[in-house]
Amino acid sequence: MTRLLPLLLALVSPAQGGTFELRDAVAAAAESASPAVVTVTAGPSEPADDPYAALFSDADLPAATGSGIVIDPSGLILTNEHVVGTSADAWLILADGSKLKGRVTARDAAADLALIKVSTSGALASLRFAAAAPRAGDWAVAIGRPHGSGAVVTAGVVSAPLRRVPYGGKFRPALQTDAAINPGNSGGALVNLEGELIGVPAAGYAAAGPYAGLGFAVPAAAARAFLVKNLR
Repeated sequence: MTRLLPLLLALVSPAQGGTFELRDAVAAAAESASPAVVTVTAGPSEPADDPYAALFSDADLPAATGSGIVIDPSGLILTNEHVVGTSADAWLILADGSKLKGRVTARDAAADLALIKVSTSGALASLRFAAAAPRAGDWAVAIGRPHGSGAVVTAGVVSAPLRRVPYGGKFRPALQTDAAINPGNSGGALVNLEGELIGVPAAGYAAAGPYAGLGFAVPAAAARAFLVKNLR
Protein backbone atom coordinates (compact mmCIF):
# COMPACT_ATOMS: atom_id res chain seq x y z
CA MET A 1 0.00 0.00 0.00
CA THR A 2 2.90 2.35 0.81
CA ARG A 3 4.27 1.81 -2.70
CA LEU A 4 0.89 2.64 -4.22
CA LEU A 5 0.47 5.92 -2.33
CA PRO A 6 2.61 8.11 -4.68
CA LEU A 7 0.72 6.70 -7.68
CA LEU A 8 -2.66 7.40 -6.07
CA LEU A 9 -1.61 10.95 -5.23
CA ALA A 10 -0.42 11.50 -8.80
CA LEU A 11 -3.76 10.32 -10.16
CA VAL A 12 -5.79 12.51 -7.81
CA SER A 13 -3.76 15.72 -8.04
CA PRO A 14 -4.53 16.67 -11.69
CA ALA A 15 -8.28 16.38 -11.09
CA GLN A 16 -8.06 18.57 -8.02
CA GLY A 17 -5.96 21.10 -9.90
CA GLY A 18 -8.48 21.23 -12.74
CA THR A 19 -11.34 21.74 -10.30
CA PHE A 20 -9.58 24.59 -8.54
CA GLU A 21 -8.60 26.20 -11.85
CA LEU A 22 -12.22 26.14 -13.07
CA ARG A 23 -13.49 27.50 -9.77
CA ASP A 24 -10.96 30.32 -9.94
CA ALA A 25 -11.85 31.04 -13.58
CA VAL A 26 -15.56 31.38 -12.78
CA ALA A 27 -14.81 33.60 -9.78
CA ALA A 28 -12.41 35.73 -11.84
CA ALA A 29 -15.00 36.19 -14.61
CA ALA A 30 -17.63 37.25 -12.07
CA GLU A 31 -15.21 39.61 -10.34
CA SER A 32 -14.22 41.18 -13.66
CA ALA A 33 -17.75 41.67 -15.00
CA SER A 34 -19.86 42.42 -11.91
CA PRO A 35 -18.83 46.12 -11.52
CA ALA A 36 -20.57 46.78 -14.87
CA VAL A 37 -23.85 45.16 -13.76
CA VAL A 38 -26.40 47.51 -12.19
CA THR A 39 -29.89 47.41 -10.70
CA VAL A 40 -32.62 48.88 -12.90
CA THR A 41 -35.89 50.13 -11.40
CA ALA A 42 -38.42 51.42 -13.91
CA GLY A 43 -40.30 54.63 -13.18
CA PRO A 44 -39.58 58.12 -11.85
CA SER A 45 -39.54 57.21 -8.14
CA GLU A 46 -36.14 56.82 -6.47
CA PRO A 47 -35.68 53.30 -5.05
CA ALA A 48 -35.42 52.77 -1.29
CA ASP A 49 -32.02 52.81 0.40
CA ASP A 50 -32.65 49.35 1.88
CA PRO A 51 -32.86 47.03 -1.14
CA TYR A 52 -34.63 44.29 0.84
CA ALA A 53 -37.06 46.48 2.79
CA ALA A 54 -40.00 45.75 0.52
CA LEU A 55 -39.31 42.02 0.56
CA PHE A 56 -39.88 41.85 4.33
CA SER A 57 -42.80 44.27 4.61
CA ASP A 58 -46.29 44.79 3.24
CA ALA A 59 -45.02 47.39 0.78
CA ASP A 60 -45.32 46.61 -2.91
CA LEU A 61 -42.22 46.03 -4.98
CA PRO A 62 -41.60 48.50 -7.81
CA ALA A 63 -43.68 47.88 -10.93
CA ALA A 64 -40.57 46.63 -12.69
CA THR A 65 -37.12 45.90 -11.33
CA GLY A 66 -34.24 43.96 -12.77
CA SER A 67 -30.63 44.32 -13.80
CA GLY A 68 -28.73 46.12 -16.53
CA ILE A 69 -25.29 46.20 -18.15
CA VAL A 70 -23.11 49.25 -18.65
CA ILE A 71 -21.96 48.85 -22.25
CA ASP A 72 -20.26 52.24 -22.59
CA PRO A 73 -18.40 54.13 -19.83
CA SER A 74 -20.13 57.38 -20.84
CA GLY A 75 -23.38 56.05 -19.36
CA LEU A 76 -25.17 53.68 -21.76
CA ILE A 77 -26.98 50.79 -20.11
CA LEU A 78 -28.48 47.77 -21.85
CA THR A 79 -31.34 45.84 -20.25
CA ASN A 80 -34.44 43.83 -21.16
CA GLU A 81 -37.45 45.65 -22.56
CA HIS A 82 -39.70 43.80 -20.12
CA VAL A 83 -37.72 45.32 -17.22
CA VAL A 84 -38.53 48.92 -18.18
CA GLY A 85 -41.90 48.29 -19.83
CA THR A 86 -43.44 51.54 -21.05
CA SER A 87 -41.59 53.74 -18.52
CA ALA A 88 -39.75 56.76 -19.89
CA ASP A 89 -37.45 56.92 -16.84
CA ALA A 90 -35.45 54.44 -14.82
CA TRP A 91 -33.27 54.54 -11.71
CA LEU A 92 -29.96 52.71 -11.60
CA ILE A 93 -28.07 51.50 -8.56
CA LEU A 94 -24.40 51.00 -9.37
CA ALA A 95 -22.04 48.46 -7.87
CA ASP A 96 -20.80 51.05 -5.34
CA GLY A 97 -24.37 51.75 -4.19
CA SER A 98 -24.71 55.15 -5.85
CA LYS A 99 -27.96 56.00 -7.64
CA LEU A 100 -28.42 57.62 -11.04
CA LYS A 101 -31.61 58.59 -12.81
CA GLY A 102 -31.70 57.64 -16.48
CA ARG A 103 -33.86 58.07 -19.53
CA VAL A 104 -35.04 55.15 -21.65
CA THR A 105 -33.84 56.14 -25.12
CA ALA A 106 -34.70 53.02 -27.13
CA ARG A 107 -36.70 49.85 -26.73
CA ASP A 108 -37.58 46.86 -28.88
CA ALA A 109 -40.27 44.55 -27.55
CA ALA A 110 -39.61 41.95 -30.26
CA ALA A 111 -35.94 41.70 -29.26
CA ASP A 112 -36.73 42.23 -25.54
CA LEU A 113 -34.02 44.89 -25.29
CA ALA A 114 -33.95 48.49 -24.09
CA LEU A 115 -31.32 51.20 -23.81
CA ILE A 116 -30.99 53.65 -20.92
CA LYS A 117 -28.84 56.79 -20.93
CA VAL A 118 -27.53 58.40 -17.74
CA SER A 119 -25.40 61.47 -17.15
CA THR A 120 -22.29 60.82 -15.11
CA SER A 121 -19.30 62.91 -14.10
CA GLY A 122 -16.87 60.02 -14.48
CA ALA A 123 -16.37 56.90 -16.55
CA LEU A 124 -18.41 53.89 -15.49
CA ALA A 125 -17.12 50.32 -15.44
CA SER A 126 -18.35 48.68 -18.64
CA LEU A 127 -18.46 45.31 -20.37
CA ARG A 128 -17.13 44.40 -23.78
CA PHE A 129 -18.76 41.95 -26.16
CA ALA A 130 -17.11 38.59 -26.80
CA ALA A 131 -15.32 38.50 -30.15
CA ALA A 132 -16.31 34.89 -30.85
CA ALA A 133 -19.77 33.35 -30.70
CA PRO A 134 -20.24 30.88 -27.83
CA ARG A 135 -20.41 27.15 -28.49
CA ALA A 136 -22.53 24.48 -26.86
CA GLY A 137 -20.59 23.31 -23.82
CA ASP A 138 -18.75 26.60 -23.22
CA TRP A 139 -18.92 27.86 -19.66
CA ALA A 140 -21.37 30.68 -18.95
CA VAL A 141 -21.57 32.92 -15.87
CA ALA A 142 -24.83 34.79 -15.18
CA ILE A 143 -24.57 37.99 -13.12
CA GLY A 144 -27.44 40.08 -11.82
CA ARG A 145 -27.93 42.77 -9.21
CA PRO A 146 -31.55 42.36 -8.05
CA HIS A 147 -33.17 44.95 -5.77
CA GLY A 148 -29.97 46.97 -5.39
CA SER A 149 -28.17 44.11 -3.64
CA GLY A 150 -24.67 42.87 -4.26
CA ALA A 151 -23.98 40.90 -7.41
CA VAL A 152 -25.71 37.52 -7.61
CA VAL A 153 -23.74 34.95 -9.60
CA THR A 154 -24.71 31.57 -11.04
CA ALA A 155 -22.72 29.43 -13.44
CA GLY A 156 -23.30 26.67 -15.95
CA VAL A 157 -22.70 25.94 -19.60
CA VAL A 158 -24.15 27.08 -22.90
CA SER A 159 -26.72 24.38 -23.65
CA ALA A 160 -27.54 25.71 -27.13
CA PRO A 161 -26.10 28.88 -28.70
CA LEU A 162 -29.27 29.70 -30.63
CA ARG A 163 -32.84 28.51 -30.30
CA ARG A 164 -36.25 29.97 -31.01
CA VAL A 165 -38.20 29.77 -27.78
CA PRO A 166 -41.57 31.10 -26.63
CA TYR A 167 -41.34 33.65 -23.85
CA GLY A 168 -43.15 36.91 -23.29
CA GLY A 169 -45.91 35.67 -25.59
CA LYS A 170 -43.60 35.55 -28.63
CA PHE A 171 -41.06 33.25 -30.23
CA ARG A 172 -37.62 34.80 -29.91
CA PRO A 173 -34.06 33.79 -30.75
CA ALA A 174 -32.35 32.86 -27.50
CA LEU A 175 -29.19 31.36 -26.08
CA GLN A 176 -30.04 28.48 -23.75
CA THR A 177 -27.99 27.85 -20.61
CA ASP A 178 -28.29 25.73 -17.50
CA ALA A 179 -26.99 28.63 -15.38
CA ALA A 180 -29.93 29.61 -13.18
CA ILE A 181 -31.68 32.83 -14.25
CA ASN A 182 -33.38 34.06 -11.09
CA PRO A 183 -36.03 36.79 -10.68
CA GLY A 184 -34.32 40.19 -10.73
CA ASN A 185 -31.45 38.94 -12.89
CA SER A 186 -33.25 39.79 -16.15
CA GLY A 187 -31.25 42.36 -18.08
CA GLY A 188 -28.00 41.40 -16.39
CA ALA A 189 -24.94 39.85 -17.98
CA LEU A 190 -24.18 36.37 -19.25
CA VAL A 191 -20.42 36.23 -19.74
CA ASN A 192 -17.75 33.74 -20.76
CA LEU A 193 -14.75 32.87 -18.61
CA GLU A 194 -12.95 35.95 -19.95
CA GLY A 195 -15.70 38.15 -18.50
CA GLU A 196 -16.96 39.09 -21.99
CA LEU A 197 -20.65 39.47 -22.82
CA ILE A 198 -22.26 36.53 -24.64
CA GLY A 199 -25.90 37.23 -23.77
CA VAL A 200 -28.46 39.20 -21.77
CA PRO A 201 -30.36 36.93 -19.33
CA ALA A 202 -34.08 37.20 -20.01
CA ALA A 203 -36.02 34.25 -18.62
CA GLY A 204 -35.68 31.13 -16.52
CA TYR A 205 -37.85 28.05 -16.25
CA ALA A 206 -38.51 26.58 -12.82
CA ALA A 207 -40.26 23.24 -12.72
CA ALA A 208 -41.94 21.74 -9.69
CA GLY A 209 -39.51 19.09 -8.54
CA PRO A 210 -35.97 18.59 -9.89
CA TYR A 211 -34.13 21.57 -11.34
CA ALA A 212 -35.10 21.91 -15.01
CA GLY A 213 -31.87 23.60 -16.08
CA LEU A 214 -33.53 25.97 -18.54
CA GLY A 215 -32.37 29.57 -18.69
CA PHE A 216 -32.59 31.84 -21.72
CA ALA A 217 -30.66 34.93 -22.75
CA VAL A 218 -30.85 37.34 -25.66
CA PRO A 219 -27.78 36.39 -27.76
CA ALA A 220 -24.94 38.92 -27.89
CA ALA A 221 -25.31 39.15 -31.68
CA ALA A 222 -28.92 40.32 -31.29
CA ALA A 223 -27.88 42.81 -28.60
CA ARG A 224 -25.12 44.18 -30.83
CA ALA A 225 -27.57 44.58 -33.74
CA PHE A 226 -29.99 46.45 -31.45
CA LEU A 227 -27.24 48.84 -30.39
CA VAL A 228 -26.05 49.45 -33.96
CA LYS A 229 -29.61 50.29 -34.99
CA ASN A 230 -30.26 52.66 -32.09
CA LEU A 231 -26.88 54.38 -31.75
CA ARG A 232 -26.61 55.67 -35.32
